[in-house]
Parts: sequence; structure tokens; C-alpha cells
Amino acid sequence: MLFKLLFAPVTGPMAGFRALLNQMRTMAETELYDIDKLHSDLIALQLLVEEGDITEEEYVAREAELLSLIRAARERSMRTQV
Repeated sequence: MLFKLLFAPVTGPMAGFRALLNQMRTMAETELYDIDKLHSDLIALQLLVEEGDITEEEYVAREAELLSLIRAARERSMRTQV
């Protein structure tokens, strides 16, 4: 107990910073693995290639990334539901 009181000025801010980092990580993961957003990004990508704003090669590369993220998001969702 005495140890906690003596080192509170050091450990308190560190614990708050650690909590902040954990919250930021959680928010980033939630946004990264948002399946609806990933599907919207895939549709937007299809529109870009159809309008000629990006090349077919760019489309294929980005599509592969998005599909990989969608797969990972589904797997992550399945793990958290169990």
C-alpha cells in the first residue's frame, strides 16, 4: 500500500497513458475491421475503375487488399461471437 502511494505520481500517469493507448488500439481495430465500410470501399473502387480513374492493375491490387481485410474481419467477428 505504501509503495502505491509513494509511486502514484509516476504510476498514475503511466496507467492512464496505457489505458489511452488501449482505447486507441480498440478504436483503430474497430474501424479497420468494419465490414460495412470495407464493402463500401470495394464498391467505390469498382466505380473508380469503371470511370477510368485508376488502372486495372491498381484495381486488382487494391481489391486483393480489401478482400483480405474482409476475410480477416469475418474471421475476427466469428472469434468474438464464440
